[in-house]
Amino acid sequence: MTAIEQLKAYHQAYKAALSVYRDWETDSVDERLLKYRPFRELVLPVIERAGKNWARASHLKRHVNCLGDCLEKGDLPKAHNDIWTIVYSDMPELADY
Repeated sequence: MTAIEQLKAYHQAYKAALSVYRDWETDSVDERLLKYRPFRELVLPVIERAGKNWARASHLKRHVNCLGDCLEKGDLPKAHNDIWTIVYSDMPELADY
């Protein structure tokens, strides 16, 4: 995969994360889950490509998985914390990696 393709993959994943976060207040849990699933499918390969050398890879992967688990269980405060951390901490740090 070229550097441009990696950048495009990252950008698509980040846009999907922003979609989940941006509409948090107005979306139902089902709508959030519908947006979460494509985000998860986009971001996991990006995390894998970053490799184990990126120190925060495990953090981002954990937040992605916890977000899905919390949404499915209806634990919205924890889910919101995870998507906030993904959007404002994990993904920006990945961009800098």
